[in-house]
Amino acid sequence: MSLIYANWLDGIENRGLVIEQDLEHGVYGAFVSKGNFVLKSEMGTRIIRDITHLEKNMPMGLTLDLVNRKMYLDGEKLTSKDLHSQSTTIDVLEILLANLSQEVSSTLLPISSYSSSKNEMLGKIIFPLLKLIEEKKGVKFPLICRGNMTHFSLKLSQSPLKINLIQELS
Repeated sequence: MSLIYANWLDGIENRGLVIEQDLEHGVYGAFVSKGNFVLKSEMGTRIIRDITHLEKNMPMGLTLDLVNRKMYLDGEKLTSKDLHSQSTTIDVLEILLANLSQEVSSTLLPISSYSSSKNEMLGKIIFPLLKLIEEKKGVKFPLICRGNMTHFSLKLSQSPLKINLIQELS
């Protein structure tokens, strides 16, 4: 906690400590509206702006737009030529980021042909993502898949690639 304003330097205030903004609990200050979005970095930094500004000023690294279900790499929007299914890739990465460095069973993934078959998951989601990141960034993305054809798990370890999330301001 830090004190950024001392009322005794500017006049008299009778209300005591006033919390004007608490995003975690839905209390917004005068300069933040509920229609804004938040860009969260893995370092804990949050940028709150409208979606147009965030799209035009995308940070370096891998950015998952959880609102529009799109992915960006170094600010460049990925296409279906880059990744077969961005939406499913985002779903998988969102779960893995919430369980970083832990094995996640395929039964905890959204139900689809990708989560029911290891070959589908590897061929359409994992390998294209790993190949894209290695080709464009020269980084080995620490995502692994283990198990048999129908019962497998995924694990994402801490990555040297920055991963950012765009979410609705709740």
